[in-house]
Amino acid sequence: MSLEAAALAQGGADPVRLGHAAVAYAGSYWFSAVAAPDPHRGRLFAEAESALRATPEDPERDALLAAVLTRHAADLAFRDAAASGRIGEEAITIARRSGDARSVANALQVSLTQRLSPEEYERRRIEVLAAADASGDLDLVQSTLNSMINSSMVAQNRNDLDRHLAAYAEGANRTRVSSQLATSLQLQGSVAAIDARYEDAERLILESAEMARSLGIPVVLANVGVALMPGYREHGRLARFEKSTHRAVAETPDLPSWKAGLAQLLYEVGKGAEAVMMIDEVVSRGLTAIPNDVLRRYTIAMFIEVAAAMSSVESLSQLDAWFREDEGGMGQGVILGGIAYHGAYVRYLGLAAGGLGQHSEAIGHHEAAIAEHEAMRAPGWAARSRYDLALALVARDESSDPERAASLLTAVVEAANSLGMTRLVEQAMSAKLELQGVPASTPATASIDILSATVTVERPELGNHADQDGQVTICFSDIVGYTAMTDRLGDHRTHDVLRTHTRLLRKDLLIHNGVEVKSEGDGFMLAFRDPLDALGFAVAFQRALDSHSWPPDVGRLHVRMGIHRGEVIREADDFFGRTVIIGARVAASADGGEVLVTDDVRHAAGDGHSFGTARELSLKGLSERYPAAPLLWANEP
Repeated sequence: MSLEAAALAQGGADPVRLGHAAVAYAGSYWFSAVAAPDPHRGRLFAEAESALRATPEDPERDALLAAVLTRHAADLAFRDAAASGRIGEEAITIARRSGDARSVANALQVSLTQRLSPEEYERRRIEVLAAADASGDLDLVQSTLNSMINSSMVAQNRNDLDRHLAAYAEGANRTRVSSQLATSLQLQGSVAAIDARYEDAERLILESAEMARSLGIPVVLANVGVALMPGYREHGRLARFEKSTHRAVAETPDLPSWKAGLAQLLYEVGKGAEAVMMIDEVVSRGLTAIPNDVLRRYTIAMFIEVAAAMSSVESLSQLDAWFREDEGGMGQGVILGGIAYHGAYVRYLGLAAGGLGQHSEAIGHHEAAIAEHEAMRAPGWAARSRYDLALALVARDESSDPERAASLLTAVVEAANSLGMTRLVEQAMSAKLELQGVPASTPATASIDILSATVTVERPELGNHADQDGQVTICFSDIVGYTAMTDRLGDHRTHDVLRTHTRLLRKDLLIHNGVEVKSEGDGFMLAFRDPLDALGFAVAFQRALDSHSWPPDVGRLHVRMGIHRGEVIREADDFFGRTVIIGARVAASADGGEVLVTDDVRHAAGDGHSFGTARELSLKGLSERYPAAPLLWANEP
C-alpha cells in the first residue's frame, strides 16, 4: 500500500482501516526489518495499535491487532531488540487469545528473531509448525518452512535443513507464487554454498535476483548480497560489494551487523587497518551497541575474525568475553539474515583464543569446528577450519606441531583446489611458503616460490624421470622482471611475449629429452634423467632467448635458472621434498640470464661444460649451505 493510502486510512480514523493500512504498508516482515528506517511506518504502527486497543475485544479485532504488533516487532527486530521482544510477546498473547492460527504462527515466527534459550526456541518452533498446519494457509506453511530452514542452519542439522528445503521447493512449485519461487532459488543457492558448489550457488542466487527484480520482490533482492558473500569470499571477489556495503552502513548506522560484514570485506581486500578502526569504535561503545538479537552472534563473530587476523588484542579480548556469553552457542552455527551460513560458533572461539595467545585452547576449538563442519556436510568450511588448525599448531610450535601443520596445509590446498576455493588456496600456499622459509610478504608473482610450493602439495610422479640410481635432475626457471614488464606492456602484449618464451623453451626441452612437470605463469619446473641433458637444455634455451629478435619495447628477456640433482622423494609425509625445494631455492638465487648449478650436477657433468666460481648459498628453509656455480653458457662452443 502507498504512503498516500496509509495517510487516507489515518485521516479516516477508522481503527480497522488503519490496522489494515499498517499491515499493508509494512509489507513483508523482513524487508522492513533490513530496510532503512521509515518514520512514517513507526507512526502508522503506533496509531493503528492505539486505535485498535480502544475498540472492544473480539476475535477479529484481536487477530488484526496481533498482525499490526507482529509487523511492528519485525520492523524493530534488528534495531531495538528489547522493544521488538516486548511488542512481539504482546502479539503472541493477543494472537493466541484470538484463536486465529495464522496470527499465532506469524507472531511466533517473528519471536524466533529474539535470543531465546534453546529449549524455548525449540518449543516455539514446534508451535509455529502446528499453527501453520492448522491454519490451512499454504502461504503461511511456506513461510513457516522458511523459518525452519533458517533454524536448521543455526542448529547445524543438515538432515532437517535438506528436508525443509525440499518441502519448501515442492510447495513453491505447487503454488507457483513468484516470491516463493524466487526465495526457493535463493535458499537452494545458499545450501549450494554450504556444499562448496560455489558456481551453482552463484547461478541460483543471481537467477533469484533476476526474478525478484523483474517481479518486484524486495526481500529477495535485499538478501542477494548476503547470500553471495560466502562464495565470493572464497573466490576473492568481495571487492565488488565494497561500495554497496559502505552505502548500507551509511543508511543504517544503527545496524552493527552491516559494519561486521564491511569489516570482513575490508580485511579480505587488504584494508584491515580501516576494518580495525571500525571494530574499535563499536567495541568502545560497549555491548549495548550490538543489539541483543539473532544478528549479535554473526556481528561479534565477524569482528572476532578480523580482530584476530589483525592482532587487535584489546578489542579481541572484549569481543571474546561477549561471545562467550552467547547461551546455547556451542554446537550451533553462525548465520546472517537466515540465508548465509558462516560456519560453526566454535570456530570463532578458536580464532579468538589463537589471537589472544591461548594456542592449545584454539587447537581444541578448531578440532571441534572441523567435526561440526563435516557433520554439516560443509566441505569448504571443513577445509577452512583445517587451515585455522594448522595456523594454531604453527603458533604453538610444540614437538610435532610443525609436522602436523604441514600435513594439514597439504590437505587444505588439495581440498581447496578441488573445490575452487581460490582465496583459501592462496592463504594456505602462503602459510606453506612461511614454513619453507619464504616470508609472507613474498609477492604472488615470485613464480619459483609459488611453483615449488604447489609441486610439494601436488606431488607429481617423478619416478618415471629418474635414472637407474633413482636420481632425477630438476630445473627451475622464470623471467626476471616479469611483473614490471606486465605493468609496462599490459596483459595482452605480455602474454604474447610469454607465449614466444614458452615456445622456445618447449622446443629445446624436447630436443634435450626433458619433461615439463609444472608451470605457473612464467615459472617452469622441468625434469631430466641425465644431468647432461639438463645442462644442454639450459645452454640451448638461454642462447635461443639471447638471439631472438624481441620487439624494441620488450628488449632482451632475462631468465634465471637453477639445476639440482637428487633422489626422488617417495615418503607420503615428506612435506618439503628436498630435491624440489633445493632446485627452486638455487634458481631463486640466480641472476637474470644466469644458470646456477649445484655440485651434484656439476660433478655428474664431467668436463663437458664450463662453470664459473662456485658460491655458497644459504637456502631458505634448509639448514645446510649449498655450493652452486654458474654455467658459462655464453662461452661454450
